[in-house]
Amino acid sequence: MVLHEGKPVIVDGKKLYEVKYEIPMLMKLLAGRDREKYGEVKLVEVNWKDWDGDIRKLSPSAVKGLLALLRQEAARQEAEAAARQAARQPVGMLPAAVKERL
Repeated sequence: MVLHEGKPVIVDGKKLYEVKYEIPMLMKLLAGRDREKYGEVKLVEVNWKDWDGDIRKLSPSAVKGLLALLRQEAARQEAEAAARQAARQPVGMLPAAVKERL
């Protein structure tokens, strides 16, 4: 409630209230609804050279990071293999299905 000289301020016959929002409280409420989007972010670095290969020893965020790296590397290798395959085919030769459409 807003006070002026110790008395409530009245606007249009109603008491005037001031609402103050606390950012930490809002963030806790949002994190409760969607922890992945609004929760605390912890950066964990993993020294892959010292890792013994046991996935159970990794934190969930490290597993997600490893999975992202593996997917990126797999996509790179697939693109590279497709480029090598395309380079091996003679330019003048077209598959029969393509010739039929022409």
